[in-house]
Amino acid sequence: MGEYNQFEGDHGVRYMAPQGLDQLHLDEVIESTREIYEELLGPYPFTQLQVTTIADAASAGIGAQSNILIPETLWRVAPTDAFFRVVREVVSHELGHQYFFNLIGVSDPEEGWMSEGFAEFAAARASQITTGTDQHIQRNYWGYITGVNGISDAPLYGQEVRLSSASYEIMYQKGSAVLAALRNIIGHDTFDDAFRNYVTEFSQQITTTQEFERFMMDETGNPHIPLFFEQWVYGKGYAEFHLNVQPERADSGQIRVRLNQVPKAGAQARFRGLLPVYIHGSAETQMILLDLSASEHQIELNEGQWLDVDPHRTLFRRLHPTPAGDVNLNGVVDGMDLLDVTAALGRSVPGPDWRDQLDSNRDGSISPVDVDEIIASFGEGWR
Repeated sequence: MGEYNQFEGDHGVRYMAPQGLDQLHLDEVIESTREIYEELLGPYPFTQLQVTTIADAASAGIGAQSNILIPETLWRVAPTDAFFRVVREVVSHELGHQYFFNLIGVSDPEEGWMSEGFAEFAAARASQITTGTDQHIQRNYWGYITGVNGISDAPLYGQEVRLSSASYEIMYQKGSAVLAALRNIIGHDTFDDAFRNYVTEFSQQITTTQEFERFMMDETGNPHIPLFFEQWVYGKGYAEFHLNVQPERADSGQIRVRLNQVPKAGAQARFRGLLPVYIHGSAETQMILLDLSASEHQIELNEGQWLDVDPHRTLFRRLHPTPAGDVNLNGVVDGMDLLDVTAALGRSVPGPDWRDQLDSNRDGSISPVDVDEIIASFGEGWR
């Protein structure tokens, strides 16, 4: 990089950059992220933090101990540029490595996800707190689901992932998404307390996946943790379901949900667990857990008007709704699947207070215009 220009930011961070490059717009990102991490993970582990420019040929940031290395191009992105979101996420990821790998180490190549996946989870949580959205977490989840196939997929834990062409999607993105899913299963406050305690307990030690699993089990007592790790950490693949929602009878107030799991090549034949389904109405929302071992379920619709299937991504899955109501193409069965149920029960089309995801023209209600657009997108066969 040639001769460096050394200067200090407003929050005690030292910067080393090529001559003529002295922008300090990374300073606020680093300080705000460090504050978030101190709340989530505990005090910053080292007495100093330095940020050093490296050549773009490195192709990535590096989270060395107390010295984050950032490619030159990322330094030159202005905060007003849309790409600055990526800069923020890269910086947050490398800062996450101050905790995961530098404070809590791993020595076995099989444990790589405990460095990269954990640092990426920290970055995703920082994004969630900063932006107030789950977009970073969702991108990681769907990055894995859509980025692997039967050949490239591999378990998070083990040597196989390092040989995969999708090692980034698995180790970084799935690793982060696994922790996010575990947080949704355990409960946010319970997970956050246990995760912070884990950082304290294993500070300045080498750790393993098995130790993390046991610690979270001991801290939370959640009975679903062993199966969760068996399927999503030590195993590979994700579930695929054909999902069909039909009314029982026009006067019954019940719907029948058929959930057929499709075997996938290279993955275990059948995944187990509970699939959360949320039934939304104008006044309340009810949550029902569907056992994946059963293919047919009866659900009391009550005043429900639309449903979400596992909106918080507690399982790794792809859904193939029949009829095709996944208008957003995000794996969520949208309210259109229950419009025919609503009509069959003699209920009117919901008004503007209906929190549905199918308002194509964004006018606050589900209208014939919206329905026509859905039919045009999916064809008459969706009925």
